[in-house]
Amino acid sequence: MLPYGALKKASLGLIFATFLGAVGFASPSSAVIKHKAPVRDQELLVTSAKSQIRLSDGSYQLELVGSTNTQPFSLVGVTWDGVLVAKAYFQVRVHENSAWTPWTSLSDSPDHDADPTSLEALSARSGTDPLLTGEATGIQVRLRSPSSALPRDLRISLINSQVSSSDRALMAIQHNAVANTSNVVISPTGAVVAKPRIISRADWGADETWRDAHLKYGTKIIAGFIHHTAGVANYTPEESPGIVRGLYYYYTHTKGYADIAYNYFVDKYGTIYEGRANCNLGATCTDNSPPVIGAHTAGMNLNTFAVSVMGNFETTPVTAQEAAAISSSVAQVMAWKIAPYGLDPNATARVPSNDTSGLSKYKSGTVASTPVISAHRDVGLTACPGKYLYPYVPAIREQISTLLIPVLQKVDISPTLIDSSSSAPVTVGANLPANATWTVDVVNEDDGSLVFTNSALQAAAGRLSYTWNRVDNEGNPVPVGTYAVVISATVGTVDLPPRSSLVTVSEKPHPVNEITFIRRDAKRTVVGWSPSTEESIPLAFKAYRFSQDGGKTWTPWKRTIRDADYFVGVSWKKGVKYTVQVRLRNALGYSAIVERTYKPRR
Repeated sequence: MLPYGALKKASLGLIFATFLGAVGFASPSSAVIKHKAPVRDQELLVTSAKSQIRLSDGSYQLELVGSTNTQPFSLVGVTWDGVLVAKAYFQVRVHENSAWTPWTSLSDSPDHDADPTSLEALSARSGTDPLLTGEATGIQVRLRSPSSALPRDLRISLINSQVSSSDRALMAIQHNAVANTSNVVISPTGAVVAKPRIISRADWGADETWRDAHLKYGTKIIAGFIHHTAGVANYTPEESPGIVRGLYYYYTHTKGYADIAYNYFVDKYGTIYEGRANCNLGATCTDNSPPVIGAHTAGMNLNTFAVSVMGNFETTPVTAQEAAAISSSVAQVMAWKIAPYGLDPNATARVPSNDTSGLSKYKSGTVASTPVISAHRDVGLTACPGKYLYPYVPAIREQISTLLIPVLQKVDISPTLIDSSSSAPVTVGANLPANATWTVDVVNEDDGSLVFTNSALQAAAGRLSYTWNRVDNEGNPVPVGTYAVVISATVGTVDLPPRSSLVTVSEKPHPVNEITFIRRDAKRTVVGWSPSTEESIPLAFKAYRFSQDGGKTWTPWKRTIRDADYFVGVSWKKGVKYTVQVRLRNALGYSAIVERTYKPRR
């Protein structure tokens, strides 16, 4: 982790300290930086107020910074040493699009921090949540406080990471990308949840040298929290990677965190970004590695994770389209994270708190009772994730529940076509979760009647391989026909969606009826036949051949044209004895050959 003390210090009343961090200029062997995107930080050190006003309530308004001549920036954060005076807060406005924005209040936000007793919190600077802006070139900051004294080592960071060509290329790929549904996790109850498409740290341009090489881990996931980042929500898709880079810089360089605070980010377009790394540098980690401890919900970071939606949804409404995209992506990533632990998003999680900030609903030493998937405001004295996003939390839980519906895995019902003259059985295979009561039903497809059923309990998770010997419930062989073989299972009170396949018991084709010959003229003889009975499965083709020497030599087998029940013998000579053979073919094989001879008389 880069400690805040490594940042440039100065003793002037107000200075600009420009810090350039080039993402990708230096990368550890364990990371692949896929593109270079500079991150610029203009750091303003404030040692005294420019002016102060005593307000009617006895508090002070201290003017700290006022400049319309900055390099472009898109993120503002205020940090200091020690503790901010109670009820003090900062107000910020920026100059963008040739005008000043309204004043935005930024408070000390220890409820969003690392756990108070953690090494990460002890070594970090105090500070506000970062404020996302549009691209701005001016800044004004003031402090509203009961005291006229400034916090120690007060710094204002103006951070910017402009859209790069790699960002544009990434978004072009993202627009047409399809998630890899082969990368799945499986819950203990049998839910199969695909990993959603997540923009990796390497893809959004994380310089892994900025973070702590040795992150701290929990043992399991017990709950997930939904946050918002605060700040503007009028960014374009191409600007999102730069916003994440700016947040990464703010948390690691300005506040001195071990890494970016949140585990995942979702922009208003539904794009998911990997946040805090889940792996120590040089280590080999997988999606199922022990959960890394974040810095998002102070007092409750151990064994939890957080998804933060990019924007301030306390002040900015979301459109129906944005709400759908955000809800879907948050649900996908959260379902994927909790599935391996068998968590129900609507169940009650018991999360121990070690919060000492006073901004949690649960003080240190108590246990929070909250839904497994909660908004930050469910456990903290905060508006996060905002009055416009919070109403969608129940819908997000509902989507997660749908994604976590258990399913039968790797179902195989075979063969699906059987010769009735054989003794081949039908095998039903499936991977079942533990304590699954499975049922195999066989239904006559013609009349819907139940032909056969069997059921049993499988105590241990594993592969079921059941054999149906093609008999009914009385033990009699089933006749030729088509049957729906259905496998279903119940785990506790949860019914897994059934899976089925049609199995046809049939025969090879029946031989044709007697072959007939009609002499049309001196050159053409029509050779025809008719089916002996209706076939239970379609014929693949009808074929014939003939011989002129009593069967010593034969023409090649030929298919009839357009599946006709005849063919035309051309240039058959008068007085020559022709021997004709006909056979039929279906998916099970050939019929018996029917043969007849014919001697043209004219």
